[in-house]
Amino acid sequence: MKPFNKIIILNIVFALIVSILIGALISKNYNNRINQRFDTTKEIINLKIDTFISESNSISESLTTILSFKNLLINF
Repeated sequence: MKPFNKIIILNIVFALIVSILIGALISKNYNNRINQRFDTTKEIINLKIDTFISESNSISESLTTILSFKNLLINF
């Protein structure tokens, strides 16, 4: 009976070790995916901010051009 109990205990220990390793692997994979999503989101937000700034500068330049032409027409 003793060798049988020893085999059962070894099987339980082996199963626990395998479960822990699988859990660690799944956790690492999940963390990598989350980090990739954060990076992608951060890139998208940075692009939107850059686009907004670019468009704001363009609008400002356009208004300056329009106002300068208006002043030229008024002075004629």
